[in-house]
Amino acid sequence: MKGKRIILTGAAGGIASLLAQKLDAGGARLCLTDINDEALQTVQKSLSTGTAQTYRCRPRQGGKTVPASSRRLWNDSVASTY
Repeated sequence: MKGKRIILTGAAGGIASLLAQKLDAGGARLCLTDINDEALQTVQKSLSTGTAQTYRCRPRQGGKTVPASSRRLWNDSVASTY
């Protein structure tokens, strides 16, 4: 996974946070998202490389993510590589 850019949603949760640690240790470039910003920051600080980007996805009524959050994540993590 070295050098691969990976978007991990729900990254502050138990399984996803463990996956983030494994991917980080393998050299992946991580973009972590979650609605729980405090827990997300804790996960980011627990990673050994300290290079993961974090994005708090703000939910709106109906459980969908605010479009601006999704656009910013896309622009910062995926579109910038092309």
